[in-house]
Amino acid sequence: MDPDHSDAGRGGERMEEDEFACAGMLRVSLASQHLAVEKIFRVSFGIGRDDAPHNDGQMWLNLRGASHNVAAAKLFVRGLVNEEQQQEVSYPSVLHCVFCGARGLFMDCLIRNTSAHILVCIELSFVLLGD
Repeated sequence: MDPDHSDAGRGGERMEEDEFACAGMLRVSLASQHLAVEKIFRVSFGIGRDDAPHNDGQMWLNLRGASHNVAAAKLFVRGLVNEEQQQEVSYPSVLHCVFCGARGLFMDCLIRNTSAHILVCIELSFVLLGD
């Protein structure tokens, strides 16, 4: 059976494909997050080709994977393209190694479970972006 056409992922989870449009001018921003989206959310993330015809400056994005992963990744991507909601959060100095260490494992888990884009800006604070 072709894995791209299977109705179930690992553990019998339903696979899903979601296509949606966003402003073409965000291509560079989205491309810089491409690998992170695929790694953190365990999905395939496609960004419309440069030679594809654009509709009013729009480009198509495609997410494919387990249903709950696709939903979380889409929420994350929507937050990337709509940075209207932004919040700076401070944290105690003893937590700095948690946010910046362990090869980003904690941050990946935090991003996966909140679907927020989290940027550690300066020591003891980070910025949350998203819907």
